[in-house]
Amino acid sequence: MTTSLGTLTRLLPLSACIAFTGLSLPIALSFLLCPLFGFAPVHAFAAGSALSSTSLGTTLGVLSAARSGPALARSALGTALLGAAVMDDVVAFVLSEILAVVGGGAGNVGAYVGRTIGVTLALGIAAVPLTRYALGPVYVRYWNHPRVRRGEDGVTVLLLALVFLGSLAAAGYAGTSPLYGVYLGGLAVSHLGELEPRPYRRADLVDQSRDTSDLHRSRSLPCSPAPADPVPPARTPQAAFARIVAPVLHRLLVGIFFGSIGYSIPFIPLWRGRIIWRGIVYALLMALAKAVCGAWLCIWPTPKGPETAAARAKERLWAGLFVGSAMVARGEIGLLTSQIAYHTGKPLLEEDDFLITTWAIVLCTVAGPLSVGAILRRKGLGVLAGG
Repeated sequence: MTTSLGTLTRLLPLSACIAFTGLSLPIALSFLLCPLFGFAPVHAFAAGSALSSTSLGTTLGVLSAARSGPALARSALGTALLGAAVMDDVVAFVLSEILAVVGGGAGNVGAYVGRTIGVTLALGIAAVPLTRYALGPVYVRYWNHPRVRRGEDGVTVLLLALVFLGSLAAAGYAGTSPLYGVYLGGLAVSHLGELEPRPYRRADLVDQSRDTSDLHRSRSLPCSPAPADPVPPARTPQAAFARIVAPVLHRLLVGIFFGSIGYSIPFIPLWRGRIIWRGIVYALLMALAKAVCGAWLCIWPTPKGPETAAARAKERLWAGLFVGSAMVARGEIGLLTSQIAYHTGKPLLEEDDFLITTWAIVLCTVAGPLSVGAILRRKGLGVLAGG
């Protein structure tokens, strides 16, 4: 819901290159686990799939706490980073579904995989015109209805629930990841929030409170200024979600979600020395695989400025370090993908493989925001000069 459809279409070539690097390198380098730690090839692929995701939300949490966070989010550099992270996460959703199919031991795996990829592409393509030309006009018409003002947050949340349930059902029945369907629903809701429905008419607001306003004015001193007209709260779907759903989400559901993930991890075996050092080695490989994404900022053609070639190269280096560091964190999507691979009918990760992968995900998720914070403390908005 925080992703803009307009943002996704800007700087698409650069975002696609960053995303492809962030997807392919973790999977490719994961095959080094075969000679290093004795992983089976399919287990190495499953681990690489879990480490191919990008938890940009973790990094954006660091940015929101920094003074330069809003400017970075609106910049071309932030746009390219957001687009790449979104692409990585979409492919991670598809990979999680493919792992579930492969681990389920169903016959004709190739047909299932082909169907999953085809359905995913079809849903993503169909979601854009459906949102723009079907859901958008209906939403604006509903928003302009004079009876919507009473209990508008409740009606808006009901609309959100219908959009999310519809997209989830469409993805699930079509044969791709339900998480991907929910993500498409979030993009649709984000687009609805960007529309410009008819705002409250100030005359209507005055009419609704005419008696109270007249009484207040009659008791006011002649020289006292008239009270300002009431300002309505934000009426976007995101605002209604924040007022009604977000408190329950953050106080209850988020804890249940992460608690369920933690409950599924064998905690005592996680602290065996052999598992820890292998997890650290794998985390270093995976951090390097994502950090290389920032190299695209160093080689991507940009308009020439007044600065010297050496100064421009230094600025682009800092921008590349920022993007590479922001791509390192994996977060909940990586943990969820590894859980799917571990708990399939025919496990695609043995217990030791799963624990090593978990260590890599956790360490990368911690190291990414720390490195981003260090870069921002050093350069601040200076990283934008190289974007």
